[in-house]
Amino acid sequence: MHEVIINTAEGHHFDVELIAPEARIATAADIVSASRPGARHDTKEIFFERMSNLENLITSLDGVQKAYIMQAGREIMAFFNPEQVTDQQVQELTTTIGTKIEEQLDYP
Repeated sequence: MHEVIINTAEGHHFDVELIAPEARIATAADIVSASRPGARHDTKEIFFERMSNLENLITSLDGVQKAYIMQAGREIMAFFNPEQVTDQQVQELTTTIGTKIEEQLDYP
């Protein structure tokens, strides 16, 4: 097979370095496709439940006022109460959020 096809097939999940421009395009398309509700055989109810669980986990932490889940959970925007949380504590809370997501949630 042509080396571009091989690189695209092997690289779209970052198993090997993306060399061919076509491999980068296929990788981007795979990421976009995977982030939509229903991708990877999930129902929209499971998707919304997962996003709700993620939001609830974040807002359950002291000092977090609101959390917005974006890009199908790939991005999180958290708003902290400045009267409760210092700048140093924000850094610690963001680390805590990442740890809790890894420990407590199932995600694709």
